[in-house]
Amino acid sequence: MSNKNVARTVISPTCNPNPNPSSEEELMRRCNWITSTSDKVYVQFHDECWGVPVYDDQFRHPRNVPLRTPKAETISKDLLKKGFRFVGPVIVYSFMQAAGMTIDHLVDCIRHKDCVNLAERPWRHV
Repeated sequence: MSNKNVARTVISPTCNPNPNPSSEEELMRRCNWITSTSDKVYVQFHDECWGVPVYDDQFRHPRNVPLRTPKAETISKDLLKKGFRFVGPVIVYSFMQAAGMTIDHLVDCIRHKDCVNLAERPWRHV
């Protein structure tokens, strides 16, 4: 079986469905930092950035690591609409790397396994 067909979600292991879902929107799995009183912008950010599957993000060669991604381009366009400046897709993708939203270490890098393990820890956000 090829790894290209296997999706790995970015949702935190601490995401729990609401205990008493009253609507279809509440059935979605969300992290514990999203509450019923959360601003809609935060909920939208969670649903669009954290709840999206990642396909085969393991890079074997430096030339395979992207400078920008469709997600970075979308975030960049949204930030530009909101009045931010100097937030092109490359800068946004660099921020995503620095913030740990994406793991771009090569699979043979000594830090790759550590970064993946840190990303999968349920208490990583604390």
